[in-house]
Amino acid sequence: MYLYGQLSELFPKSQYYRELLCPLGSKIQENSDNPLLPPVSERQLQCVWADSRWRPNKLQSFRNEKITVISPGRWNLEAGPDFLDAVLLIGNEQRRVQGDVEIHIRPSDWTSHGHQTDSRYSQVIAHVCFYPGELPVRVLPPGTIQISIAGALQETPYFSFDNIDVTAYPYAIIEDNQPPCACILKSWSPDKCKELLEAAGEERLLLKAARLQWNIQQSNQEQSLYSAIMKALGYKKNQKPFQILAQNLPIAELHNISKGSQLKAYALLLGISGLIPDKELGYDDETKLFIRNLWDQWWKYSSQWDENIISDKMWRTDGLRPQNHPIRRLAAAAAIFSQSKPLNKKLAELKTDNAEIWLKNITSLLQTTSSFPYWENRLTFHGKISSRSTVLLGKQRISSITTNIIIPFMAATGENIAPLLTQLPADQDNSIIRRTAFNLFGIDHNPTMYNTGLRQQGLLQIFYDFCLNMRNGCPNCELAASLKEFNHEPF
Repeated sequence: MYLYGQLSELFPKSQYYRELLCPLGSKIQENSDNPLLPPVSERQLQCVWADSRWRPNKLQSFRNEKITVISPGRWNLEAGPDFLDAVLLIGNEQRRVQGDVEIHIRPSDWTSHGHQTDSRYSQVIAHVCFYPGELPVRVLPPGTIQISIAGALQETPYFSFDNIDVTAYPYAIIEDNQPPCACILKSWSPDKCKELLEAAGEERLLLKAARLQWNIQQSNQEQSLYSAIMKALGYKKNQKPFQILAQNLPIAELHNISKGSQLKAYALLLGISGLIPDKELGYDDETKLFIRNLWDQWWKYSSQWDENIISDKMWRTDGLRPQNHPIRRLAAAAAIFSQSKPLNKKLAELKTDNAEIWLKNITSLLQTTSSFPYWENRLTFHGKISSRSTVLLGKQRISSITTNIIIPFMAATGENIAPLLTQLPADQDNSIIRRTAFNLFGIDHNPTMYNTGLRQQGLLQIFYDFCLNMRNGCPNCELAASLKEFNHEPF
């Protein structure tokens, strides 16, 4: 297991981004005294607390008092506690308390952020943290309840911080006038702006590596990588059922049963997903034969895995492009994870000194073109046969998996990924990337400013750290104030 210092060495430019945050003592920068990086951000914890769908039902104080949340409070994106006017019931006697709630990664963040001397926190009734621990009563407002939620979240079936869409939670649209950060960055050279994005990008990948490292600690390398890639294959609409499928059919069981047979692995994945097609529907002869072969494999195990089958109500297929349909993506999963040698071991064998060769090798591992001849010229079971060959995983999806999963995973397992970072291919951009680039560099900026995967990750990190939290627009944003104080020169 890599400790904080060791993991940070694999992302040297992330220190540049952390230095940027230091002048104001920003809440964004987490303490590094913990030997392991936190697998969660404060923003994600805020979402958990605010939303009853994520918040555990069984909460306890550090003194083992039962906590019932009547109201989590109003989300406060201005200075002061994270939530205002929350209502809690405490203990068996259901003692009712009302006041503010502060969210932190670690209990010690209360004092490191200086809340014990800040009058705005005098009405806090609950200090909610991810990690366990108890602060001295004297540093907290009288009667403050101290709560750790890590244990309760681990006991919640299928919970994952990666399932939380933090952008869906309260934030205001940034004003249309030019943001203060753009005014400052105008004076920066293009190289210095690119270095800022790359440093922020390394910070984002560092945090992803920390989350994967946490998952590895809870299970093992092979299962953690399998779960992460399965979730990515689900895209936005089906991430949760793909993740449940990875838990219901662990990679060890998939290997043990399939024994290198891609067809058998595909039958297992389709059967447990509840998506294996009916043999009697009106398909062409080739499709009927292919489905019959799948059923010949699945019926042997269907009774054994009956309790693990996912409800068809979990899947969302409306509006999906045929290439993104779960049935097709499960074929890719079967091809990738049925190999005799696990993917994590294949990754460990790849040399990283030449980024171009490494990227070609990764594409070869993930782009399973000929794994299922049936799918080479088809998009669906009902579709027509095409004269053009179609891969199960396209270039954009492979680029996304490479940047968001493969690189962080290799870092979490101690591989040298430094030569690869600046050569990561650009992913398909999105509204967050475009909007953040507009805010930072203005409407007439050159898109080549963020034409690599690492710089795109940097735009996303800056958005989540700063733009996401601007309730009243940009004038009071900490980023602009930090940029004014920051004197770091490009690497």
